[in-house]
Amino acid sequence: MSSHHTGTRIETGDSNVQQQAGTCWINNPGNLLTSITFQRYGAATDTLTINWEIVEYVGAGGGANEFVVRGQGIDSLTTAEDASTTGTISGISTVADCVAWITGQGAANLSTIGREAMHIASINDLGAGDVTITLTRERQNAEASTVSYALIEFVGSAWTVQRATHTTTTPGTEETETVSTVGDIANAFVHHQFKVGGELCDDDGCRAWLSATTTVSFQTDSGASAVDSVAWVMQNSSLVVTRFTGTDATNASWNHDVTSAGIADLAKTTLEEVGVTVNQATSSFAAEVVAARLTSTTNVELRRSRVLATSTYRFATVVWPTAAGGVFIKMVGNNFRLAGSGGLAS
Repeated sequence: MSSHHTGTRIETGDSNVQQQAGTCWINNPGNLLTSITFQRYGAATDTLTINWEIVEYVGAGGGANEFVVRGQGIDSLTTAEDASTTGTISGISTVADCVAWITGQGAANLSTIGREAMHIASINDLGAGDVTITLTRERQNAEASTVSYALIEFVGSAWTVQRATHTTTTPGTEETETVSTVGDIANAFVHHQFKVGGELCDDDGCRAWLSATTTVSFQTDSGASAVDSVAWVMQNSSLVVTRFTGTDATNASWNHDVTSAGIADLAKTTLEEVGVTVNQATSSFAAEVVAARLTSTTNVELRRSRVLATSTYRFATVVWPTAAGGVFIKMVGNNFRLAGSGGLAS
């Protein structure tokens, strides 16, 4: 539930957070039935707050709303790598129905520049139901990075999946990519990934959302360098998606009213399309990462580590289908804290 698919807030005040302290990934992605374990690089001593959600399909096999996690894993990029390809994931029915979902990411970089921790994913079709995932980033100081991921196949007949890519041409301007029609944007949402070319807060952010039935929109800050984005679009006529946007200039945490979304059950609702841009031309990884969590059926709390300038943010509430043919349940951890020396926590 972070704008950058990583840790959310350093709990040591208005600090100038390094990537190493402010990023983390899931260390046991294949064992989530029994525990969830987070890890980050190095000997960071700042306490890192993490908001997380797990969504599980518990309906009958073959249901219209079914999805299957075909594979989960961790991939690490060496100090010299801009891209890395995972091992083979097998058992895929239709590659076009798959999403390479980034569940966490981090970098060993001790600087406050965010570029090495940010990755985008693509799926490579090897044939015969086999795929690999390629993860790509930009490098600043030749440091290692790690990504946790899940390969999800939306096998139910109610789902459609698309993937759009975009490179910023005019910073600060809403730019678009065309996708096949989704029928109604209230029944679809975006999983957004991006990598950045610059070094400052205004470089290290992008918002992406479904803005029309055939359009995904992308927007950076006006001072940003080039941003490469990937938008995975998932549609299901039983989804109920409501989008919100706003700004905040003064708070480390603040609230956004979501009464209009009509949420009846927090356990059936997740937050997607969380994105932020910051109009600040300094280096501080803490300022451009914003996390969101549902605190009630009518409120979303947003959090960041450092207040430098106005954050412009977006997010969407997604109420998942519970009709016959598939039921979705959610496990959620809010304000989970990773403390100590990098290490593991669960």
